[in-house]
Amino acid sequence: QGINTAGIRLVVAGGVEQDTYLAKWESAKTLSHPSLVQLMESGRSSIRGSELVYVVMDKTETVLSGIIPKKALAPAKVKEILDPIVDALSFLHERELTHGSVKPSNIALIGDQWKLASDEMAGADDPTNLMRDLDTYDAPEVGTGRLTPAADVWSLGIIAIEAFAQKTPMWDRAAKGDLGVPELLPE
Repeated sequence: QGINTAGIRLVVAGGVEQDTYLAKWESAKTLSHPSLVQLMESGRSSIRGSELVYVVMDKTETVLSGIIPKKALAPAKVKEILDPIVDALSFLHERELTHGSVKPSNIALIGDQWKLASDEMAGADDPTNLMRDLDTYDAPEVGTGRLTPAADVWSLGIIAIEAFAQKTPMWDRAAKGDLGVPELLPE
């Protein structure tokens, strides 16, 4: 018999913020899809006076953010990684959920399957998604407080560019109009 292993995420949070995290994780635990990281347990704790919430989930072997800086990926490898992520997002979007934080650090290899972290996922109206700094992976409309399935697709596009270029593309959030597709992308 094998030994079961799991990963644990700890978040320093107190009061209402604890309740928000725990409610989000309880909701995510009810979702079952082969390309979503499975959440098992969640709860509250404290360490040395700091209030914490925790979630126990599938143990990851690696995350995409640990691979991209080391080497540019071939189109077939990018497809192998992103296809299950597209499936997971389709599953969420059909249920009127938006991930809202699709980025390489939330794409994990578990066994031989690439999966999308479900501990970050939330509904489109969830204000906790906007309690963080915006980054390159966030679509322009996220800055206005709108989380949509299209914003998740934007994030996938940025990840694809990053995987081919081996660096995170930078763009001006205040710029208007089409940002275009970098010429370095393979057809």
